[in-house]
Amino acid sequence: MVSIYRILPHFYSGNVYFIDDERKVLIDAGINGERVVRFLREKGVKELDYVILTHCHYDHSAGLEGILKSYSPDICLHEAEVDKRNDPEYSVSWMFGEDPPEYEVDVELRDSQVINLGEVKMRVLHTPGHSLGSICLYNEITGELFSGDTVFPDGGIGRTDLRGGSTEKLIESIRKLRELDINVLYPGHGEILRDDVKESINLSLRFASMIL
Repeated sequence: MVSIYRILPHFYSGNVYFIDDERKVLIDAGINGERVVRFLREKGVKELDYVILTHCHYDHSAGLEGILKSYSPDICLHEAEVDKRNDPEYSVSWMFGEDPPEYEVDVELRDSQVINLGEVKMRVLHTPGHSLGSICLYNEITGELFSGDTVFPDGGIGRTDLRGGSTEKLIESIRKLRELDINVLYPGHGEILRDDVKESINLSLRFASMIL
């Protein structure tokens, strides 16, 4: 049976999700990789197959440096951000007073690509707006969506005023999400949403349209 765990490695960090399937996967790395590693060791995880980044912003990727000291996963990032991950402005590491984390990308993700974890099959949805290469990951069988910083619970949206952001593109991306049958929302920040997900996404679209 597949288990999904939420890890919050730092107050300012994005959520980190661990999917315990045939292949062991992290969705995002957060800020503090040592805390993520501690969690994985407590779960008895000896090997990690993938870290899938929903985008390369510092609060979602900085933990990679600590994780890579203990594990050797393939790092996955959308192709639009591969050459921008080391840019302090684009990765927003400057906002944290830090340099961008150093890592290589092993898998360049593309829209509609399917990542096979075993029982779970995750489809990559390119959802630009918060950043050029923002993605969501969708399990069509269970209706579970890992939304990164595209949408949050209760109508929240990722900010669009950072480099690579676009409110127009975010609106297009949220409209794409509205067409999906989503039962559970695993956001990049905030709590997991299991009720009224469609209503929450509709609120996100309404809010994004108001600030256009």
